[in-house]
Amino acid sequence: MDTDLDDSIKAVILREVKNAVSSSQQDLLNSITTVMDSRLSSFQSNLQQSQQEISQTQIAKLEETMTDNYSFQRKGNENQYRHEVKVLTKLKEAKASLEAPELGIDSVRTAKMKIIEGIDLVRERQKLIKLADSSQLGWKVVSEYVANPIADDSEDEKKMMRAQSRAERKSKAEKVKKGKPRPTPYSRNPEKETKSVKPGRCFKCGNKGHWVDECPDMKNKISNSYSQILVFDNINVIQGHFAPLVSDSSNKSVNTKVNTVKNTHTVMCIDMNTTVQHECVSPVGRLKVNIGQWKLITENKHIVIKQ
Repeated sequence: MDTDLDDSIKAVILREVKNAVSSSQQDLLNSITTVMDSRLSSFQSNLQQSQQEISQTQIAKLEETMTDNYSFQRKGNENQYRHEVKVLTKLKEAKASLEAPELGIDSVRTAKMKIIEGIDLVRERQKLIKLADSSQLGWKVVSEYVANPIADDSEDEKKMMRAQSRAERKSKAEKVKKGKPRPTPYSRNPEKETKSVKPGRCFKCGNKGHWVDECPDMKNKISNSYSQILVFDNINVIQGHFAPLVSDSSNKSVNTKVNTVKNTHTVMCIDMNTTVQHECVSPVGRLKVNIGQWKLITENKHIVIKQ
């Protein structure tokens, strides 16, 4: 009987041990499954967040690249636009970090870092605006300041002074360059450019290409007539009669004494041959003075002299 009792007790103990081991294994398996699920979920969440941040960053970079293709008409507008694009990119990256499915400490830190970078960009832009406003050369100084960066912030004031000096030198060089006249490669003849060919023939000479008012024969005739005229620079009016003009063999006027006549005017005449100015008697009032002579040589009653 003792043997049967011992066998039954052993069977019960063995069954309990198996149940305990099975329960422990199931609990361990459940714990491992829970840990694995948690790890996989966290990994998946981090992966999605990273992909979202990368996609947002790539979209912002793509938008910035697309704006680079636009050609601005003014350099100041282009600089301001690019600055605002940089700030907007930082804000979009911070927004993407805060919109993660499971907001964690890393996402908050990333968003905070992006916001700080955007604030730094705005402060840097404000400093450049003040620098441009404080200088007479304006944004030229800013261009020199940005083009020559210095790592040490303690020398920032010296950097501004050097930028001011470079901008002044460039401004003076541009003024000197603009002040120099451009050399003309050749001189144009305005008469040849403005001259146009007229249709038909000239009524004076019968040639084509010009009209009567532009006829060379007419101009030559007038020029020859003027060159042959003797300038009446000295006229003697003696007892109401005209004294003949005395000329020498060289076709130049000879100086003679001129009697003063009432109601006559003295004007300046130019000898066409000698180009020397002389005094000559104007014909104004001469008809009235010589009324007696006119009555002797003509009986034309249309000549009326106001007494």
